[in-house]
Amino acid sequence: MMLSVNCVSGFVLQGTDTLPTAPSGRFLLFMWWLFIMILTSMYTANLTAHLTLDRSTATITKLDDLLNQGDYKWGLINDRNLQTMMSDHEDETYNKIVSSGVGLESLDEGITRVEKG
Repeated sequence: MMLSVNCVSGFVLQGTDTLPTAPSGRFLLFMWWLFIMILTSMYTANLTAHLTLDRSTATITKLDDLLNQGDYKWGLINDRNLQTMMSDHEDETYNKIVSSGVGLESLDEGITRVEKG
């Protein structure tokens, strides 16, 4: 309780008569203030990053959004289970995903295409 009184009194620039005189008490008070300063700076940095985040990027939440946009390309690796399941699916959306996407021979080819842009 006394430590918090000392911290508050230091914050409002008012002294008290019961400041710690032992080195251990002074060290504890110093470490408390250092912890509070680091915590405050981390909170401020996170708040600034959150408030300046650009939220104008397009988000794709459904497969129909992916089909109806023209900015992104997608691909499926040929002769894999996912491609077979999507091409044989009864829903036409999955069939369009397979037919509109890029056919890839391997995962390495897909990674190379992404790195090239």
